[in-house]
Formats: sequence, C-alpha cells, structure tokens
Amino acid sequence: MKRQNAIPMPWELAGLDPGTPVLLALSGGADSRFLLDRLARGSKQDGFPLLLAHVHHGIRGENADRDADFCRALAKEYDLPIRVLSVDVPALAKEHGRGIEEEARAVRYAFFEQLMRERNIPLLATAHQADDLLETMLFRIARGTGAAGLCAILPVREFACGFVTRPLLELSAAEIRKCCRAEGLAFVEDETNIDTTYARNLIRAQVIPALEKLYADPQKQAAKLAERLRQDEDFFACQIQAIWEAPFREKLPCAVLANLHPAIRTRLLTHFLSENGVTADSAMLERAEELTRGRNGSKIPLLGGLYLFKRQNHLIVEEKAEAVPAYHISLFEGENHLPGGMTVTVGEGKKAKPLPENKEMTAWKLQFPDLPAALGAEYFWRTRKEGDSILRGGHHKRLRRLWRECGVPEELRDRLPVLCGKEGIVWAPMVGFSDRKK
Repeated sequence: MKRQNAIPMPWELAGLDPGTPVLLALSGGADSRFLLDRLARGSKQDGFPLLLAHVHHGIRGENADRDADFCRALAKEYDLPIRVLSVDVPALAKEHGRGIEEEARAVRYAFFEQLMRERNIPLLATAHQADDLLETMLFRIARGTGAAGLCAILPVREFACGFVTRPLLELSAAEIRKCCRAEGLAFVEDETNIDTTYARNLIRAQVIPALEKLYADPQKQAAKLAERLRQDEDFFACQIQAIWEAPFREKLPCAVLANLHPAIRTRLLTHFLSENGVTADSAMLERAEELTRGRNGSKIPLLGGLYLFKRQNHLIVEEKAEAVPAYHISLFEGENHLPGGMTVTVGEGKKAKPLPENKEMTAWKLQFPDLPAALGAEYFWRTRKEGDSILRGGHHKRLRRLWRECGVPEELRDRLPVLCGKEGIVWAPMVGFSDRKK
C-alpha cells in the first residue's frame, strides 16, 4: 500500500527489519510534527514501536514550557510514550566553556543516546529537511570545508547502538508546512529561529531567500549535489581502504603521502586523524600537509590537548609530554632511573662506548673502561640547558642542532638526560661521548 505523501521509514534508510524500534526527536515544530504523523502511520502499518523524546533546554522560559506541554499532548493524541528532559543549557554551556547552540546539541544527542541504549532502540529519527541541508552546506562553505563536509547532513549514519536517520531530506521546509496546513497538523513556532544573531538563522532569513529569487528549488539542487558527493566519497573511501595498513594508525609514513594524488592524500590524512580520535577541519588539514613537507621534530596542536608530530618522517598523534623539572643526580653503577621515564644502565667495559638505544629513546647502556674512577669523579645527570654544547670532532657543537640532525623529536629534547662533569657535557643520547671523554 502506497503511503500518502510517502517518506522513507527509518528502518528502510538503515536497511533493517520493518519491526525495528524507532526513537523520534520531537521539538513540536512543523518539521518534527509532520515527521511524527508519518512515523505514527508507519508504526501502525509496519509494526515498529515508536518512542518520542523532547528536550526542554531551559532557554526560552514560558515558550519552552509551552513546547514541552504541546509535545506531551501530541504523545497522548497519538497514544505514544514520550520522555521529556529538562536541563539548564546556559549553565552547562558556561561550565563547559561552550556556546549555547553547541551545548544544546550535545545535551540533546546525549539524551537520545541514553534512551536508545536503555530501551534497546537501534534507530533515531530526526526532522532535518532540505532547507537544513542547504543551510549546512552554505555554513560549511563559508567556514571552510572539503567535499566530505559538503555531503552535509547524511540520510543515515551510525549513532549510539544503531543509526540516526533523516527521512525528510528530500522535502523543503515550505513543502512540509504546506502539508501541515492542508492536513490540519498543528505545530509550535520557535521564536529564536528568527534571531539573526545566530549564523544559521541569518543564512535561513537572508541568503536562502536570495538564492530562491535567482533559481528554482535551490534546496533540491543542494540535495542532488550532496548525493553525488556522497557517491564520490564512497569511491574515495574504497581507495583509502586499499592503501591503509594497520601500522598506519600509530605512524603514518610521510613517504606514502608524498606519492599520492592530492585528493587521496587529504582523505588519507583525514582518515589517519579520525583513527586517532581527531576531527579535522580544512585549516587543520592544510597545516598537516605542510607538516609532512617540513622538518622532523615539528608539531601542530590538535583538539583535546593532542599534537600532531613529525618524527623520523612519520606522522604521530600524541599528547604533549609534561615538562621534566631540572634535576642534578650523581652517576652510579647499574640502572640510573631518571625523571621523565628515562633509564641509563652504567657498567664497566673495555672502552667507553654506548650500546644501541631502544627504539623509544628512553633507555641506554653505557660502558666505561675505568668505572670506579668515573663514579668518583663527580659525574652527574641533568636535563639539557639552552646553549648546551658538546666537543665533537675538535669543535664545540650545539646539542640542540646535533639532536635535530639525528632526528630526535623536538618534544623529547627537553626530557633527555645528559651526563656532565667538571669539563661540561660528557655524553648525550643519540650523540655519544664527547672528545674529552674519548
């Protein structure tokens, strides 16, 4: 049986069984009101359980109270269960250091995820429509984005224990309101939607109407563009999977990136950062590409206190290491455990030489021809100081430059131990003994 003003059901978008339960994000506005009506019909026809969820953000006073009451009344009208969350978003935004819109979205989706996990509901349906898609595309173009960003709002994507679906993306806001009026579907108006201090509202109020004067149905054209771009991104995703190797998650070779087409290189960088929990914007990707061409030891800050390092011609995502306080520790036989997680094992040997370092550059072994004399000669460990040099090849050479030439990461240099005596630095990791010690 063909549905009136048919829209795809959430289970159809996700490729699941018709009886799969659905959670509907209900604001009470025209879009979610229309979606409620269509999902309620689908629930009766296909047999899937439907739960409604409304969030009172604590922003709009009595109007927000009105919206919550309206949604409760709709649930009663359709004989459906509803869960309402009341929360003080402005207070949370201040506490978390985020904007009101950003905090409100985070609260909503955390609530939806909680309900889905508690009730074992695999599908979330939201009322995003074609105007929302166009607004998002324009917003991202202005802010800076790539082709993946222009895919804008996806019809279905993984979320919580299942998927979030958008059944209304092929309908414009005008079409939805026309249907609501024709069918007597009452809805509430959110007065903040006309507040043009918000970027999206300004786009909605001024930019889109200007486009509509120039071209018919720019929303539908945006939807077609998004669909074509999704097809392109699916193709590129297959290319990335063909290139990707498990070790790349820890260390991505710059040599691999250098030989790729720019379109593939950018997406491989995006995938690498995503695998390390970082969502990259266009500016971050530009800096990451510059980093691949830069010198070893360089770094750029990422979100969440992470850094992208270039180390031995590989890209690595790590937290910035905490600074090691200055120390002065006497040399002794055996394992010298030093601040910053460094260990140097000292023993007696035929001649003064370091044994091979471990790959992480956190442990070394040193051999002295006359260890008792070395232990009694007031040798001590400390961290590098600005201007430090070591005698090599008959010349004093700056330690910082030597470490850079050896490929020692910049973030590690202030953590490495150096062995000193009365004559200055005697030994340094990756550099070796000074000419005096030899």
